Amino acid sequence: MTRAWLVRPALAGLLATGMAACGTVLGLGGYGNAPDDAGADSLQRGGGDVESVEEAGEDVTVGGGADATMDATEGAPADAASEASVPAEAAGADGGFVVPSGWTLVAFASTSQSACPAGFTNPTAVVFGTATAGTGACTCNACSITTQPSCVTGEITDTYNVTGGACSNTGAPLANTNAGGCNAENFGTLPLAEVVDWVPPGPSGGACSISPTADTTQVSFAQQGLVCSLDEDAGAGCDDGGACSPAIRGPFKACILPLAEPDGGAICPPGFGVAVEVGTGATLGCSDTCDCAVQTTCEDVTLTYYSDNNCQRNALVSTSAGICARTGASGSRGYQSYILSATVNATCAPSGTSTVTSPGLANEQTVCCVQ
Repeated sequence: MTRAWLVRPALAGLLATGMAACGTVLGLGGYGNAPDDAGADSLQRGGGDVESVEEAGEDVTVGGGADATMDATEGAPADAASEASVPAEAAGADGGFVVPSGWTLVAFASTSQSACPAGFTNPTAVVFGTATAGTGACTCNACSITTQPSCVTGEITDTYNVTGGACSNTGAPLANTNAGGCNAENFGTLPLAEVVDWVPPGPSGGACSISPTADTTQVSFAQQGLVCSLDEDAGAGCDDGGACSPAIRGPFKACILPLAEPDGGAICPPGFGVAVEVGTGATLGCSDTCDCAVQTTCEDVTLTYYSDNNCQRNALVSTSAGICARTGASGSRGYQSYILSATVNATCAPSGTSTVTSPGLANEQTVCCVQ
């Protein structure tokens, strides 16, 4: 049976690594008890110990039952396969494997490999062991503006001169109560001023948000391996409570995976007590310790006067803020309303640092191998 997770594309982003609850666990804490590589010329026999070709002879029938034979260089008995050290819980009547119900047989190599052994397919590269996050795994660079700032909110102060020349007199400020809209106020002596210099309120307000960015490609693992699922033609009886006699050449080992695809931490059944937590990539958690600030500049700040109280009639003059300029006013002319307008340029500036909180395995699964 082909495992769905074995044919999924690699690397989803990081979950916390679950440690296997059975037997000797190969995971973040160490891997000294992992099934050793048997070498390119080794065979897995009957689900038990791995024996080298030099020890067992060149032709070995693996898990072949009571009639299995072995041409050993030092006279191994004809029923050597039935004497393989397969745990009682895992051994079948013929010396092969009894795959527990709810599990399926896989070929697992604890070193990086490029191809599956004969009878197995769907190679899935896996990682396991200690996870190490690089310096660029968590960064503070995803900043965005959530509330736009304003360049027209607040009181407008001024200096003016009735007869022209320099803007040397301080006038009464304009309340600008309707920011960015029409304001109707009595300008007092200002309507008679020939020159005026408006001081705009400047930028105000604005808000931003920021979230740390996790880069799972910056996480490395201590070990890499390959998991291969059974070929459909070769998989009869090798899953969900069936018995089979797999022949798997080293460095691959005969192991089992749960059919239910739990997210790691599966309890290995009796006889398959060497557990390795593997995944197709990394997941990553980052601390939320980033900050941001809104930076604003105001351009084209203009105060436009109208002769009525509704900013509808006779836009008599528009004056750029910060410049002592002529208003065009004469003795009888008055301005009864105004609008302050501006162009807002706002950016979000990120700051702070984020640290890695929980590197782990993506698509985590527990591989259980014969002890």
